Amino acid sequence: MSQVYNKLEGVSCSNSFLEDLKEKISSLKDYNHEEKIYIGFFGKTGAGKSSLINAIVEESQLLPSGSMHACTSVFVHVQANTESSKYKADIEFISAEDWKSELHFLQDSLKNENDQQNTMAEKDDEIAEMAREKITAIYGEEGLKKDYSELVGAREVPVILGTGTKTLTFDTAKELSEGIGCYIRSDKKSEQQFWPLVKRVTISLPKSPALLEGIVLVDLPGAGDVSKYRSDMWKEVMSVLQALIVY
Repeated sequence: MSQVYNKLEGVSCSNSFLEDLKEKISSLKDYNHEEKIYIGFFGKTGAGKSSLINAIVEESQLLPSGSMHACTSVFVHVQANTESSKYKADIEFISAEDWKSELHFLQDSLKNENDQQNTMAEKDDEIAEMAREKITAIYGEEGLKKDYSELVGAREVPVILGTGTKTLTFDTAKELSEGIGCYIRSDKKSEQQFWPLVKRVTISLPKSPALLEGIVLVDLPGAGDVSKYRSDMWKEVMSVLQALIVY
């Protein structure tokens, strides 16, 4: 943990934020190292939390960052790979039943938008936009014109959800970043996107001085996803965090 603390010396950001982060990291130095230490990073789109994690683990090309048309949309855990020298990504998908439930929620949100076009509150408008983004990511623009039965029966979705966890390995951080983009990011410029179907992605890095065994850095998606399933995921993640860095 002290090595993580020392790496922050070279991170460029506002003094108040850096000092707060150092204080939180320092408070974990005496933590029981037999248990994993989870440190969460939360912030608005484009705030730079992914870049900060990249700096801490000394991998500038690990987590995609710097694009305003794309943002981290799932929970991403970054930890040491103590088993091999490969960069590994374990992609955990939600269950088929959870997707059916969420799809109901998404379609209801769009229906409410159409029924209350002139009276929608700002929050309702954000929910409807999120629903459009998710449906379009999986089914394309045509998905917005289809009803629930047509969408839930789409051939591609059950195949993906039936895999449980998909493991990808890479030789470099850059290759990993490019390979997992469609699973972790909302990116309107990407043709193929699976992030709405992903529960979490766990990235395991070859052991390095900056990321010690037992430490897990958690890149948290932005707020605004209010479905019951995603809310439960938030509760699960927040319950294991020893520190939360709001950036």
